[in-house]
Amino acid sequence: MNLSRALFLLVPASLAAQAPELRVTPAARPGEVLDTIVLGHPGQPFVTLVDIAGGPRAALGQVFHLALSNSLTALDSGVLGLAGFHTLSLTLPRQAPVGVPLYFQTVVGGDRLGLTDGESAVAYQSSRLLVQDFTDPVAMGMVGDYDTTVRGRVQAAAPRRRTQDVVPRQQGIPFPTGVLGSLNPFGVRQQSVYRAADVGASGAVEVLTAVRWKPVGQVSFDAIGQFELRVSHSRVVPDFTIDPFSALPLYPNSGLSLQLADNVKPSDQPVTVYSGGYIVDPRNQRSDGYMPYPDLQHEFRYNGFDSLLLDFVVPPSTSNGSNGQQVYVMVQSSPQPNARAFTAGRSGRLVTNPDRIAVAEQGDNSWFEVQLDFLCPESRATSPWLRAPSTSPDYHTPFVSTSNPLGGNIALEFRGATRPDGGDATPWSPSIDAIDRMEFLQYRIRFFAPASGGLLPSVDQIVIPVD
Repeated sequence: MNLSRALFLLVPASLAAQAPELRVTPAARPGEVLDTIVLGHPGQPFVTLVDIAGGPRAALGQVFHLALSNSLTALDSGVLGLAGFHTLSLTLPRQAPVGVPLYFQTVVGGDRLGLTDGESAVAYQSSRLLVQDFTDPVAMGMVGDYDTTVRGRVQAAAPRRRTQDVVPRQQGIPFPTGVLGSLNPFGVRQQSVYRAADVGASGAVEVLTAVRWKPVGQVSFDAIGQFELRVSHSRVVPDFTIDPFSALPLYPNSGLSLQLADNVKPSDQPVTVYSGGYIVDPRNQRSDGYMPYPDLQHEFRYNGFDSLLLDFVVPPSTSNGSNGQQVYVMVQSSPQPNARAFTAGRSGRLVTNPDRIAVAEQGDNSWFEVQLDFLCPESRATSPWLRAPSTSPDYHTPFVSTSNPLGGNIALEFRGATRPDGGDATPWSPSIDAIDRMEFLQYRIRFFAPASGGLLPSVDQIVIPVD
């Protein structure tokens, strides 16, 4: 159904503004009845729409929790009665697919169009249900960093941004002059590793959105013909602890290997976040002194607990190589453990094919100061401990009514316990079958908002079949 055709029923009227509300029976067996009720101001015209997916979609200056698909149908329409409400009973077809939510939303007329929150209903066949209908998530005991201002659903928080100056916290002596590093005009292949604590990791997934370097002295204009930055996770965690007796590093082999592929976390694939020319323009220097590398072209999702590996692949160019970067020497008595592994060109000796270098010529504990921008798209909502509707429950895959924008994601995890306080809780698992026969359960919703911002993912309800 075309949305504009449904809206012709909504003749504007001079009525006092009142937020409309829609309520729908959350679940019923095929052949049973679903009840709907529209609440608002007496005399308001309305139309209740139903769709097969939950959006979200922006239209008419509103956010619909409907897909506005070709299956969009006007389920009901009319005028709210003197008591300010309207009810409808709907019988689910006996062939209604079990576990597939239907999505409802009502548009109400007045001085301006009003829109209820989206609702959903699902068909089930199990003997029992555990229903979580999020009319008021905070009052239900949901905790976490989700958007607690939203009612009628659990909604992700907007993505959060942070900037991390990656500098040594406890040791490291600034090198007195700038080091070319990735700005080498004779060509260079250089890997630098930064530990999770160095980049301010919290265990949450984040998107790397910018990388900057710290110049020493005045920045001069330069142009690098080809510049490539690859980013990956690494299991390498350099330990710069110094033996107080020998003044040598206690763990000299804890740093990067000269075998460059060995520094990438097994099963991880490096992401080329930028490849192209690089103009170093002094006008781009920030007030905090950092200079930006080129804007990233591709997304790298940092897992929040591994080390971060920056891999620069820069062939020779006609750049003047006049800009040096701030470096800290982490250990004075030894070049190890390696904070970087590299092969660098010099006058009369070019590194013409840095991409083909598999084994670096050398490594040292030079720490290149960088500044990183992250966007955290993840937020979480965790339920209180819930009692199952039976003492030895057989849980089945939950029916989850979602509103998920392009680029967003929603994931559920579960844990069980035999005590109501969860004192003997199992580990979190993406499978609810892992907690079968446990009388108490807890779930958490992990939201991943689109990095570009805009509409946010949300959950209207969770229906857990139990036998």
